[in-house]
Amino acid sequence: MKKRMKNVLSAILAVSMAIGTCGFSNVYAEGVSEAANDVDTVSEIEEDETTQGDIVESEGAETSEEQSDSADLENSNTVIEDSTNVYSEDNIESENISNVADISNDIPETQDSLDAMSASASEIIDSGTCGENLEWVLTGDGTLTISGNGEMENYDFYFTNKRAPWLYYESDNILSVVIEEGVTNIGDNAFEQCDNLASIKIPESVTSIGDGVFSYCSSLTSIEIPESVINIGDRAFEDCSNLISIEIPAGVTSIGNGVFADCTVLPSINIPTSVTSIGDRAFAGCTNLSSINIPMSVTSIGGYAFEDCSSLMSIEIPESVTNIGYYAFSGCRSLTSIEIPVGVTNIEDGVFSICSDLTNVEIPESVTSIGSESFSGCSSLASIEIPKSVTSIDRDAFSSC
Repeated sequence: MKKRMKNVLSAILAVSMAIGTCGFSNVYAEGVSEAANDVDTVSEIEEDETTQGDIVESEGAETSEEQSDSADLENSNTVIEDSTNVYSEDNIESENISNVADISNDIPETQDSLDAMSASASEIIDSGTCGENLEWVLTGDGTLTISGNGEMENYDFYFTNKRAPWLYYESDNILSVVIEEGVTNIGDNAFEQCDNLASIKIPESVTSIGDGVFSYCSSLTSIEIPESVINIGDRAFEDCSNLISIEIPAGVTSIGNGVFADCTVLPSINIPTSVTSIGDRAFAGCTNLSSINIPMSVTSIGGYAFEDCSSLMSIEIPESVTNIGYYAFSGCRSLTSIEIPVGVTNIEDGVFSICSDLTNVEIPESVTSIGSESFSGCSSLASIEIPKSVTSIDRDAFSSC
């Protein structure tokens, strides 16, 4: 009987402890109280058995106690079962609701986040004026907007106090430029060294692009220049190292000095018939330039104009050209033949130097002089016919041929 009672007590205590862990302190207290009563009963039975020695009464008491224990055990099981049911239904439901609420609180409010992002993008970083009637605004998304009417001021990147005002902030933060209708020109060096500038919108109201405007804008891959533009300044697109597409408007009359110099991936370019001159270093260092069309309207090609255009395999110089500047085609290593137009009277210094694949040159009767190093380093040139009109050939004109 003792063993049985101990088992009962152990079960009750174990269940009480489990329920207590879940927070049911009342059930636990009731179970413990009942267990204590059972222990007292057992002690009384043992005393009666020892002092009286009445086996029959003891057995009767034992039977009575067993019935009482059985009843107590059923009551305990009922309490436990009821408590478990309460926990598994109401409490779990309540707990689940609480957990869902917690999870909901952890989920970001999507619309609010989007609104915050939108507000951040449109947030004005700074603003100011850039002309008598022009204003500029730089927003958080990296967009620089220029609006108003009239001319933009000219700037100088290399003098801190003369830089464009938006360049006082990190120029890398400018991702796009929007010039609104009414602006008539883009000032000198306005966007120089904006490394991350990838998009530019120029309106039809613009007629002139100043010197160095987009120089060193290494993320600029293409640009659409409106037909209204008639002037493109020196170095306007110099070292736009990823520029692959650009079209010169039909109204442009000259290609300034260094305009496309070191645009290393530019594959080709069409020069409109309105152009009359190509400036010094206009296409120098365009190592990927393989073809170019020079129209009959062009009368002069500046010094170093196509220097180191190492992919240029052929070029047709029109008869309208009367002057080819010094070192104009120097380093055009893929150039295989050249015909000098009849209007040219002087072959300047180094014009075709280091054209290592050049095999054929035609010099017209109009030429009277050949400058120093004109064909120096043309290692593939096996023969050349010099007309009788030539009266002077400077030193090293054909060295290393």
